[in-house]
Amino acid sequence: AFRGIRYAEPPLGDLRFVNPQPVKPWSPKIFDASEDGPMCPQPWDNMTDVSEDCLRLNVYTKDLKGRRPVIVFLHPGGFYVFSGQSKYLAGPEHFMDRDCVLVSLNYRLGSLGFLATGSKEAPGNAGLKDQVLALRWIQQHIHRFGGDPDSVTLLGYSAGSISVALHMLSPMSRGLFHRGICMSAAPYGPVKYKDNDLQLAKRQAGLLKCPQESIGEMVECMRRKPYLDYVSTYNGMFEFGWNPVLNWRIVVEKDFGQERYLIESPFKTARRGDFHKVALITGITEFEFLSGAFFDLRNESIVNRYNRDWEHYASIALLLEQNSTQSRAASRVFRE
Repeated sequence: AFRGIRYAEPPLGDLRFVNPQPVKPWSPKIFDASEDGPMCPQPWDNMTDVSEDCLRLNVYTKDLKGRRPVIVFLHPGGFYVFSGQSKYLAGPEHFMDRDCVLVSLNYRLGSLGFLATGSKEAPGNAGLKDQVLALRWIQQHIHRFGGDPDSVTLLGYSAGSISVALHMLSPMSRGLFHRGICMSAAPYGPVKYKDNDLQLAKRQAGLLKCPQESIGEMVECMRRKPYLDYVSTYNGMFEFGWNPVLNWRIVVEKDFGQERYLIESPFKTARRGDFHKVALITGITEFEFLSGAFFDLRNESIVNRYNRDWEHYASIALLLEQNSTQSRAASRVFRE
């Protein structure tokens, strides 16, 4: 097991909110890969192993020689929680009964990973670009761990499953993997893809007490704030409770000279057939959001909101377009 390998430069200061940078050669020459790297900042209390220097990956192999199929696990969590650490969801005990090489990885989460102002300061999709950089690292280095760079399978569920499907559509991911397994969730459905999520960015700025009149000044202020300020304000980023579960959105990026993850709506790319032609297994994980339902039903304030205005709050929780004929009809069906 090789844990906590840095694949990108720490996304600090001017590197916040923008494309990740490949890791520079480390010093000393020998890197201690005996323990998991820290998780990316997220809204959990009492966590000690958290840092912005979180762009790490783990590699598990049975033999450094040979060429074995590679499985890359992309963790779930609504793009704002969890990690690729071995002690949680991505340990080798779940995969290594087969003759393969397993890679699990962290990517930036929440506002630090998906802030999208529609400007060059924060064009969006940074967390997904982290995944791309990790896949490029795998192409370059996995042969040193007994892995075959020409046989890479992406595996994910929930947000990880959305990630796998999006990599099939992104020009940045072309040629970096050869199969995909999507376990519940896809980038389609009621979500509309915009070129920014400025309203959510301004909400985060307000919670951080940053000015909002100028996007440049706002983002510059947000770059100076310690990550703990983000962690302490994340519960204020949601409409109510932890809803909507997909609060930070994937965007179609404007061209500011950066490498873009999405250059058009995934719907257009898929309908045109311009996706990466790789083998795909897709399915569902039953009761995926059951824990979220338990959380809502145990919270008297949230239950009162549902009872007071079910159609409004249900449309938020169910990721439906608000105040539309379709959302109102769907809300009524679910309530019945």
